[in-house]
Amino acid sequence: EFAWVVPLIAIIVIILLLLASIFICEFRRKRREQLLNQYEPAEE
Repeated sequence: EFAWVVPLIAIIVIILLLLASIFICEFRRKRREQLLNQYEPAEE
């Protein structure tokens, strides 16, 4: 009866994990760029 619920939940969890990993990677990359920009002397 509820055989479709389990794969549906699994798919939703996988999608959320993918989105979370992408978001974390972007966030880390932006933070790293900000830190590098802070500590590097401004080159013009």
